[in-house]
Amino acid sequence: MGRHALVTGAAGGIGQAICLALADDAVARGEALQLSLAVSALDARTDALIGRLAGRGVPARAFAADLTDPAQCEALVARATDAAASLDALVCAAGASGPGRLAAAPCRQVAGGHHAARGPPGATWRRRERPRRHRASPSVDLS
Repeated sequence: MGRHALVTGAAGGIGQAICLALADDAVARGEALQLSLAVSALDARTDALIGRLAGRGVPARAFAADLTDPAQCEALVARATDAAASLDALVCAAGASGPGRLAAAPCRQVAGGHHAARGPPGATWRRRERPRRHRASPSVDLS
């Protein structure tokens, strides 16, 4: 059935743009794609996005989950995988910040306010001390 991607934060502006870009790219390449959409609540925005994706020939399912809760993250991945029998890509576009411009936020708010972007349950992000020799840019390991 082609590739399957799970996109977190799919109902937001960036998340929707990512979903539509993935769909357009798959259609342009003649590849099959299924999308699982992770949203904080199933609502009219989610329904509209599913309709736009269907109009492009890309089937999508939406799953509501609180990505700050590790148990809900695990359940989300399990439901998405069950729905498509595999998971080829995870696109993390979920995040939250307080009102106002990000550039005006104090560093402590920015550093502590993006719980959802830290990765799957039990994971910690660490920056490599040195880039690998065969890579042109630094990498981030998920361990």
